[in-house]
Amino acid sequence: MDIDYRTLALRLFFVGLLCLPAPLYLGYGAAAVGELTQNRVDNGYYADRGRSDVVADRRVIEYDSMPTAERRAIDRIVENSSGSEYGDYEPRLDNPIVDRETPFPVERNGTVYTIRQDGGTTLGLGFFGFIAGMGLAVVGVVLCVGSGIGYLVLRWRDATD
Repeated sequence: MDIDYRTLALRLFFVGLLCLPAPLYLGYGAAAVGELTQNRVDNGYYADRGRSDVVADRRVIEYDSMPTAERRAIDRIVENSSGSEYGDYEPRLDNPIVDRETPFPVERNGTVYTIRQDGGTTLGLGFFGFIAGMGLAVVGVVLCVGSGIGYLVLRWRDATD
């Protein structure tokens, strides 16, 4: 079996290039998707059906008395929190619901929901992912430099033969 070392060196070079942006993909990712996360809250919101013991002493907010932006946010929170697909809703920072103290009860279409904030959402694997990505980036640099030198040495050796 004859190995073409030039082709191998070029392929390793491209694998190394693919490893270089790993900190962005595995880490925080904010630089890569800055437009998607811009002006968004760090904590997501979700709704529990029914009135919680935590909000038993609070007055239930009528859905129809809320401003339009808050109603839209409540709709999204309830939609994301019900059904088989569960997920948080992350409103924009300028949404008035962000200023409300959570948890709070809301009555919507005759059903009371307790709106809560989760502990926070992260993009990627956080700091550990960033460190792991930096390790992959180092591997990528080593592959790029090593395969580049190998390719040049093989080319020089073929030229002198």
